Amino acid sequence: MQYVNFGTTGLQISRLGFGGIPIQRIDQPGTRELLIAAHKAGINYIDTARAYTVSEAWIGQSLEEAGLRDDFILATKCRALTKADMEAEIATSLKNLRTDHIELFQFHNPSLDGLKTILAPGGAMEALLEAKARGIVGHIGITAHLAAVFEAALDIPEIETIMFPYNIVEQQGRELIDRCAAAGKGFIDMKPLAGGAIEDGRLALRYVLSNPAVTVSIPGMATVEELNANVAGAANIDPLTPEEEAACQAVRDALFWGHESTALAVIWTSPLTRVAEGIARAHLHQQVKDPWLRRQLTPKQQSEILALGIPGIMDVYRSGNITNCGRTLNCIA
Repeated sequence: MQYVNFGTTGLQISRLGFGGIPIQRIDQPGTRELLIAAHKAGINYIDTARAYTVSEAWIGQSLEEAGLRDDFILATKCRALTKADMEAEIATSLKNLRTDHIELFQFHNPSLDGLKTILAPGGAMEALLEAKARGIVGHIGITAHLAAVFEAALDIPEIETIMFPYNIVEQQGRELIDRCAAAGKGFIDMKPLAGGAIEDGRLALRYVLSNPAVTVSIPGMATVEELNANVAGAANIDPLTPEEEAACQAVRDALFWGHESTALAVIWTSPLTRVAEGIARAHLHQQVKDPWLRRQLTPKQQSEILALGIPGIMDVYRSGNITNCGRTLNCIA
């Protein structure tokens, strides 16, 4: 396992982290087994969130039972925008995680307007700064699904880490990831397998971790077999071989349809509206079958999409359905 500096936090972090979403599908004893195996594999970073139902509580109980709390960097996040709400969320996370401190506390996917509230007087940043001064929170970060939020976070000195999607097919943040590294902020890669759309997990992690600007990648895992596969995929961080580059292109070709890929590339590299990013993510995650990931395009949304003027974009939605990449993203409003 490779360990690197976590931005300028002073922490040393494994480049493969433990994504804490999928444990919601198992149970607390299974979570304990996974975390013990992760520790043995050299993983020292755990990602969870207040929004992940039982994730915080099961992780906290499991680390306590296994006596491993001090062997992991704990990172959680919440959607609080105000100081009072953030204070309450910090207290809940400390209780759930059965700890007196959390190494990294993050703002969970705020909008640009939400970020303004966070930074305003009486905003959530005040609560995190006070918690940091008391030693309850070690460092402050942010997670984002919109490139505009990522870019805004680069200019906020209090924010020490940024989490954003990056994988073989999602490239909208690549230039921002380089800027993140140049600014001395840690970059946390979410969705290295594009939410399951990329089936070759080894190749997916090879691609992500061959980029030295990526500090840590946090694939989700719910079984020891998935954990071992992720560890194997993270073992080689050398530059991609020509054969691996060709395999990555084959993945892109399989997920995109002809001229639509050009249209989506235009979306990624242009100023992203909520609708535009939702469209691109929807196409990328079209293979996701979970019913809660699907919603219908309203006539208003279809008009907004057409107004973008991107040739072929509506062909992506021949069925009239789009697939959102998560219940809480709300990319299409």
